[in-house]
Amino acid sequence: MKRRAFITLLGGAAAWPLAARGEQAAKTHRIAIVHPSVSISEMNETGDHPYYPALFKELRRLGYVEGKNLIVARYSGEGREDRYPELCRDVVGTKPDVIVTSASLWHCDQPRTAGRQHHWG
Repeated sequence: MKRRAFITLLGGAAAWPLAARGEQAAKTHRIAIVHPSVSISEMNETGDHPYYPALFKELRRLGYVEGKNLIVARYSGEGREDRYPELCRDVVGTKPDVIVTSASLWHCDQPRTAGRQHHWG
């Protein structure tokens, strides 16, 4: 009887690392949303600004849900161009996985970072 209990315990211990690997949480992705003038409170799924509800709807459709597997940092220049360079350094310094910004108004007076940059529009 003791031998059977020992073998059962040994088998369970051997399988435990495999089960633990299967239960590991999915990677949490980080995005930064930056706009030169839109308030941070409007940069969400239910905000009044027309772009952000669509962005969050598409992220959700692709399986990225804020608070589950997505962390969203929001930044606004509050319409003050003198803040843009500092804001840019702050955003890049947090090293998010993706930066979403309004390319038509957003600019940064520092060298490009070593990463992929995509421009739509």
